[in-house]
Amino acid sequence: MPHDLHDNQQLSKQSYTVQYKNEDVKFNVWTRPIWAWVKELLQDRATISQFEWNAQQVYRKNSDGTTTRMFTEPWTADSWWETQSKLPKGGVPFCIILYADKTRLSSFGTKKGYPVYVQCGNLPAEVWNGKGIAGGQLVGWLPVVPEDADKMGTQWFADFKRVVWHEGFENILESIVEYSKTGYFFQCGDHVKCRVFPIVMILSADYEEQCVMATIRGTNSKCPCPICLVPGSELNELSKMYPLRTTEEIKMVYEEVQTCRTLKAKNEILIKVGLQDIENVFWKIGYTNVYEIILWDRLHAYHLGLFGDHLLAGIEIDGATHLFAIVVPCDENPATIDSTADRILDKHLQLTRVRMWRGQNMATAMSIHAIVWGAVLVQDPTCPYNDEYVVMDVLNPDFWLCHKKLVLQKKLRFTRLPI
Repeated sequence: MPHDLHDNQQLSKQSYTVQYKNEDVKFNVWTRPIWAWVKELLQDRATISQFEWNAQQVYRKNSDGTTTRMFTEPWTADSWWETQSKLPKGGVPFCIILYADKTRLSSFGTKKGYPVYVQCGNLPAEVWNGKGIAGGQLVGWLPVVPEDADKMGTQWFADFKRVVWHEGFENILESIVEYSKTGYFFQCGDHVKCRVFPIVMILSADYEEQCVMATIRGTNSKCPCPICLVPGSELNELSKMYPLRTTEEIKMVYEEVQTCRTLKAKNEILIKVGLQDIENVFWKIGYTNVYEIILWDRLHAYHLGLFGDHLLAGIEIDGATHLFAIVVPCDENPATIDSTADRILDKHLQLTRVRMWRGQNMATAMSIHAIVWGAVLVQDPTCPYNDEYVVMDVLNPDFWLCHKKLVLQKKLRFTRLPI
């Protein structure tokens, strides 16, 4: 969990109004300037010495002489490479990671709010996930619109809540909007002068917040994905490709509906792409395609949320559930098991080292490495031997990784889970 900024950098309250049915409704948002946090990191000699400014491609050499590309940090991804190639000569990206989640804050009693945290992707993960100046910081607290019974369920109210969110978030991003487009010449703590572009490159959120960030209508719309334009009726068609959403194209749709004279005409255009009639705050940030930087939240998706509530209960073979989980005997040496798992991965699955899932709570197994992370092992009834399993990739539950002859070490035993 990210940590608060230093005590001398207090949250400041800013007020704004949003119109709902010809009535101005006032809201408060509490913010700390992101740009002040950026400068603090750049000025700190210990922190700047760990910065990675340039995109990298990292490869691992396999035992058979081939190489496999590895994605270990934000700067090893293609998106960093593409973003940096668009910057003016000499410009470097300051990778901003934003995390927002509607939750209950103990410091505010039972009042609901949207805490907004910021982290720096130029630093190694263990640094920006840690404590201190380089760790994640609280930079805002967004208001939550009260759910009045007479308003809930209407499109007017749904749009109103999204406008409140985006106008509030605009106050949080305000300090970096200009510099994200022009850059800022800054002498860092290592005495090197850089033209820094503060760019939002990752938005971490669960599906509910993703819909808000992308200003789409959600699960019941014709295009419920915040990233691409897959029709809702074809979400299970994993073999098909669909056009990706882009800021340029979605912004053109928004601008087109502003010229419509009737609400009906507006909706006919918006519904086709599952969009709401709202100006997206992330369109203001330079070199940022909001639909490309949205990422799923691993905790909500595959620890207890989507996996525990839906996938766990829905995996069946021939009408019967055969779900197994890896269980490591307590008397085994974790280091030995870790090494064994690595060898099995390299030989059979050709995946990077991953963590195991045990029982019904992934969080309890975070310290132990094993066969497959984000996947389950399902016993194959067609195999004559009990130690042969099919590996099912939870990320793509309709795809089977056909390693039906994965013979596991006897020190790993399998226990059937209650469904």
